[in-house]
Amino acid sequence: DTRILLISATLADPRKALEFAQYIAGETVRLNQSITGEVSRDSFAAAERESSAARETLDRAEADWARFPESGSIDALQEELASLADRKERTQRDLMAANVEVAGLKPLSAPGSREISAAEAKAAFLAKQASSVDQEFAQKNSYLSRLMSRRDLLQSRVESARKIYENTEVRLREQRSAAGLDGDRLMIIDSGTVPSRPSSPKIVRNTEAALLLAFIGSVIFLSISFTSARRGREAAERYRLHA
Repeated sequence: DTRILLISATLADPRKALEFAQYIAGETVRLNQSITGEVSRDSFAAAERESSAARETLDRAEADWARFPESGSIDALQEELASLADRKERTQRDLMAANVEVAGLKPLSAPGSREISAAEAKAAFLAKQASSVDQEFAQKNSYLSRLMSRRDLLQSRVESARKIYENTEVRLREQRSAAGLDGDRLMIIDSGTVPSRPSSPKIVRNTEAALLLAFIGSVIFLSISFTSARRGREAAERYRLHA
């Protein structure tokens, strides 16, 4: 979108008129460059601050992610939990069988007999072992949940920080391009020349206008004179007829 600003000056001295018009044009260009340059500098500085802050946020997010345990730790913990789940199931199954054995021996053996005591000891050992496995599984499962939540959070922070930083870099590049163009938006494309003849009075045009007016006036005058003469003749003829 290009617009042209035409500046003209009318003075008695044509050279002074040209100098005055050139001065107005030059000052207009300088004022435009000063205003657009100041706005560009402010916008560019703001874009740089945003980009710098976004870069720092991304660096912190990436540093937190670098300190996070490798994904292999999570994979190893998941495998360990799968093994504990199998062990937990086997222990519960053995404990149930031991309890069934104790219940079956009580009607057949005297209280405190060696068979019942051995079965009860086995059941107690399996119950303790099952409790220990349950506790270990619960602790490691809770730790795995916290670890995965932390991992997802850190990944989300890194991706969000990177996206924000990329957006600020795009705005910064746009400001850099705009800063290079703002100063050229207004320029002098024709410095003008000293006129070879005065702009006023326009002798030829005024002469033509005077001749045209004189012609029109003559036509009007002749038309009025002819009409008056004809009316006079008609009135004289009517007078003679009546006489």
